[in-house]
Amino acid sequence: MDKPINHVHPAATIGENCRIAWFTVIMEHVCLGQDVTVGHNVTIYPGTVLGDGVTVGDNSVLGKQPKPAKTSTVKIEGELPPLVIGANTIIGTGAVLPSPCRE
Repeated sequence: MDKPINHVHPAATIGENCRIAWFTVIMEHVCLGQDVTVGHNVTIYPGTVLGDGVTVGDNSVLGKQPKPAKTSTVKIEGELPPLVIGANTIIGTGAVLPSPCRE
């Protein structure tokens, strides 16, 4: 392998001075503010917004829509609002923050 593989969807918005580590997937309509740092092997799902100065630790999953089991008493109709993380937040290694968490 000559160089590490990242995937940044063309419809994602990446602010100035962002640092994105290896093996990261940034899906459509994601918005990263300025000076955001994203660790290795991170997946950021559609519509997620990270404010300026956010740091995301390695192996994190952000903004995935939850899928309740068929037998669950929780019923979700349609899609939930996207994940929004405010400025200067630190998200630790291995974090899983589903949509619609808000900081």
